[in-house]
Amino acid sequence: MKRLGLLLILFFLVSPLFSLAFSTSSNFSATAQWEVTPSYNVAPGETLVPAQVTLTYNGEFTLYNVIIKPYNFPAISPFTSNTTYEISKIEPGQQLSLIFLVNVSPSIPLGVYNFYISIYNSSIVFPDCVVSAQLPVLGYVNLYATAQTSEILFPGEHDVPIDITIYDTGSVSATDVTLFLNSSYPIQFVTKEVKVPEISTTTPATVQVLANVYNNATVGTYQLKLTALVFGTLYKSLNVSVSINSNQTVEGKLLNPSIIDDIGSYQNNVPINLQLEYIGPVEINSYSIIITLPQGFTNESGGNEIVINGGSVQPNEIIPLTFFVNTKNINLTSYTFPIKIIWNAVEGEGETVSVIQYIPFTLIVMGNNEIQITPLTSILYSNSINNVTILLTNQGSGNIYNATLSVSSPQASILSYKSQIPEIKAGQSVPIPIQLFVPGTLQGNSLSIAISLNYLNSVYEETQYSQEIGFYVASKNYVPILIALNPPILSPGEFQNTQLILQNTLNTTLYNVSISLSSQSIYLNSTVFQIHAIKPHDNYTLPIEIFSSSPGTYTLQVSISYFDSLVQNSEELNIPIYFSQLSAPSVPIVLRLNYTVLTSDILQNAKLLITNTLNEPIYNVTISLSPQGETYVNNTIITIPILKPLETLSIPIQVYVGTTGIVSISSTMSYYISGQQKQSEELINSLAAGSVDLVVTSVTTLNLGTIISVTGTIYNFGTGSANGLIIIAEPTRGLQVVGQNTYYVGNLGSDTSSTFTFAFKILNGTVFNRTAFNGLSDPSQFTRSFANFTGRAFIVPIEFVYTNDIGQAIHTYSNITIHVTNSTETFTFHSQSNHVRLFPLIGILIIVVIVIVVVVLFLRRRRKE
Repeated sequence: MKRLGLLLILFFLVSPLFSLAFSTSSNFSATAQWEVTPSYNVAPGETLVPAQVTLTYNGEFTLYNVIIKPYNFPAISPFTSNTTYEISKIEPGQQLSLIFLVNVSPSIPLGVYNFYISIYNSSIVFPDCVVSAQLPVLGYVNLYATAQTSEILFPGEHDVPIDITIYDTGSVSATDVTLFLNSSYPIQFVTKEVKVPEISTTTPATVQVLANVYNNATVGTYQLKLTALVFGTLYKSLNVSVSINSNQTVEGKLLNPSIIDDIGSYQNNVPINLQLEYIGPVEINSYSIIITLPQGFTNESGGNEIVINGGSVQPNEIIPLTFFVNTKNINLTSYTFPIKIIWNAVEGEGETVSVIQYIPFTLIVMGNNEIQITPLTSILYSNSINNVTILLTNQGSGNIYNATLSVSSPQASILSYKSQIPEIKAGQSVPIPIQLFVPGTLQGNSLSIAISLNYLNSVYEETQYSQEIGFYVASKNYVPILIALNPPILSPGEFQNTQLILQNTLNTTLYNVSISLSSQSIYLNSTVFQIHAIKPHDNYTLPIEIFSSSPGTYTLQVSISYFDSLVQNSEELNIPIYFSQLSAPSVPIVLRLNYTVLTSDILQNAKLLITNTLNEPIYNVTISLSPQGETYVNNTIITIPILKPLETLSIPIQVYVGTTGIVSISSTMSYYISGQQKQSEELINSLAAGSVDLVVTSVTTLNLGTIISVTGTIYNFGTGSANGLIIIAEPTRGLQVVGQNTYYVGNLGSDTSSTFTFAFKILNGTVFNRTAFNGLSDPSQFTRSFANFTGRAFIVPIEFVYTNDIGQAIHTYSNITIHVTNSTETFTFHSQSNHVRLFPLIGILIIVVIVIVVVVLFLRRRRKE
């Protein structure tokens, strides 16, 4: 009887559990979202996060006295198990909005997780059902720190205040942060631990700590390791740099940082003279100078270094440096000679300190601008509106920016024209449409249009250019033969080869065409031409040679006779010929580089363009170039015996820019014009930017049913920084982005990496085979608006948007591949599915095993009694 009683007790204990495990489908469904902005911006490790759960009752009968409690699950768990909602009555179709404070586990990766809710109705011990709702955990914290001291740190100092600024470039602000300061040579922190209430994603947090400097600390920059505890996770990469300085400033400067000499290939014992000024405040005991020779240069024994040693040097003393080099097969360009100087000075405590200094010298050359305006026609029609197109060509080697065009004519009415041109690149021609009305009184005469151009040249200086264009005004009704001069603008003072272009405007062929040319002011090498026939609407070109001694507008009289349908006709035309030149600038010699934007941190071959803007020669030209900042050139003094009128010389040089932004070279010029010595100065400017090469090096995916969490690693292989980097996931067939389709990375410097995360939902009806794309397997056959996947993989296009070192907005494109597991194909969101019941069933089985063990032990004990 006792055994039977125990079995009955066991049956009544276990039966509700089996009822729960094998009950019918739940009549509840749930959705959830975070009560934060944005709703997906919750990071692993956050606590007391409010989650709003919307619970929908889908049953047919009214429920009474319902108890709702959160379910404790490792990923997302309630802050306290005592959170309970007691609902006295729930009608069919009713929705309940419930708020739970939950904790997010710090050890989970980014992704989407289930939050479970227990619903009690018929029993207060075991829930009638457990429903789940999905919550995204896609926020993250990304910390980095910098250190700054208000004064210079010296060895042996105590209680030095150091300001540590912590930045959070992630998507979630870090709260209740504990900063641990780990002492390491040569800094010993007095403060060991600092509490930081909040590190916002928009505002960094700054804390001040005290530190001691070791007595035996040497001059240099040191990395100090900091550790931060955020949301239960230790960040060990918060390293900051602190510099320990010498009590003296020891350095020198080159008085002639660039040189030029008559050096050619295969020459020996070529002297190079430099002047080094020591500008430190203390005496130098000794120094060593190591000059690294570039390719093509060797020392007297064939090596690639020149070593110069010296003794005592006083402050402001000038050290003459003379060394000899041998040359091999070298180009006529510029070279960089890096110089390493080791200064040996005595510190205040009597110890000798060696200070290393690097002084490279290079030359930077920028492009020039040379504008040419050419009309595509030289014929206008009287008493009508004419549409004329002119070509604005930049024949220089540097770009033109923000060009403003002004068109006027005292004889015609200018109706419209294109007045703004953002940029004209080197060698580019921009068509400018002009609409004007020509009155009938101008028939048979010439018409001029004045064009003025205001723009920023390649060195961003405001520049003006003006030019007049001449046209011939013909009758609109009947012009059998049109004549144009190509080019229409010639230069005076030299013989010019040009072309006289005849066009038959009729629909019939003209025969026995005779042309006679005459002019009282200009020279023509040929004046009579005979043409057998000109077909309808065909062109015929006559080469002629023209000379004029001075600029101005001249008239070419053209007499034409021809046979049209066996009838002889004649025509008299006056063709204007313009001899003009560019407006002379304020200085007779213009210096420009042939590059507009240089790439920093690389040695570039460039050209210095030297232009004589005068109509007379310039003699004994000496140009001294002085690079500014971290800009270096290998040749700084250029000597030219003679610059011919309007001549442009191209001097090859090598340029190195150690920074980004605007780079400048000052130039001082000395020359002789008409026997008089003159001097002038010019500033050559350019831009420098580092290269950016973004590559997605790895992609990992986490499948949670039809939700895919994707984390990628992006690396910048370039030399410049991608500032404000944003990654955009493009629209993709078969996938829907959960949350935002943009991810802000921030600044990604050279040779650095970062990560980005997106969440996707697989849409219903997605077929995992090639037939979804009509059998096409080449991803290049699809546009960027769709993803191509083969097998169980999606190819998602992504876009990178950032600004480079000089603020230019850049858009580049790539893609990521997402691999999907089999479980993704059968996942559903219904709360009564088997995977939702898995965790309660495991708990029930554990309880059953415990009860059975207790019963067996009790029976054994009774037998012994």
